[in-house]
Amino acid sequence: MELTYENNGQSDHDIDVGIYLSGNDLITTADPRLGGFGITLSRGNVSTLKTAVTIPADKPLGDYWIGAVVDEDDIVTEVTESNNATWIRLTLD
Repeated sequence: MELTYENNGQSDHDIDVGIYLSGNDLITTADPRLGGFGITLSRGNVSTLKTAVTIPADKPLGDYWIGAVVDEDDIVTEVTESNNATWIRLTLD
């Protein structure tokens, strides 16, 4: 999976990113967690990262959304909290 991350805030942050699998395009920390990692997001910089993700073998065939939630533990105080998740659609067949 390849996603782009950007820090539009006032300062740099070391932050945790969780990877989740969902049955819809609303990715939240309530979805099954597939993994995660920590990154440093520097203010004003854009980072594009590739992350290896394994889909559990017991998932039924069909459409899913795999996504990332930045600051998954809601540690950083932000003006806008609604832009911390993104997703891509995938089909298991």
